Amino acid sequence: SINALNYLYKTLFCNKIDTQKTEDKKTLDKFVNALNNDINTPKAISILFNTAKKINKTKNNKKTTILINTLKKLGNSIGILKYDPIFFLKINTNNIKNINKIKKLIEKRNIARKMKKWKLADKIRKNLKKFNIFLEDNKKETIFTTKNCN
Repeated sequence: SINALNYLYKTLFCNKIDTQKTEDKKTLDKFVNALNNDINTPKAISILFNTAKKINKTKNNKKTTILINTLKKLGNSIGILKYDPIFFLKINTNNIKNINKIKKLIEKRNIARKMKKWKLADKIRKNLKKFNIFLEDNKKETIFTTKNCN
C-alpha cells in the first residue's frame, strides 16, 4: 500500500546518515532466509518494517547509518525504495493538482525571507501546512515534503 511505502520513505528521509556503506549482516541474513524459505514475502516485508522501526528509535548515528543502508539494500532487492525519499514523498501527495500553487507560495515566502519580512514568511509556512506541506530551508533552496519528521 502507498501508506506502507510512505512510512519506509519517511524513515529514510527523516534520518540523516553519513556516507559509510556498511549493512547489518544479521538482518540481511534473516531477510534472505525468509525469501529462500518458500519465498516468504510477508516475513521479508516484516523485516523491512522492523528495520525501519529500529531506525526511528535509534539515537546512535553509526547504528542508524548501518540500519538505513540495510533497509535500502533490502528494499532495492525486491524492487522498492529505489527513489530519492524527497522525490518519492513529493510525487506521492494528494497535492499534485496544487503543485504550481505550492511552488508559487514557496517562491513568495523565499522573497519575504530575503526581505526579512518574517511575519509574512511564517504566515505562508502556516498556509502551506494546510496542504500538508512541510518546509526544510537550507542555504541554496527551500525543499518541501508532505511528511513531517516530528
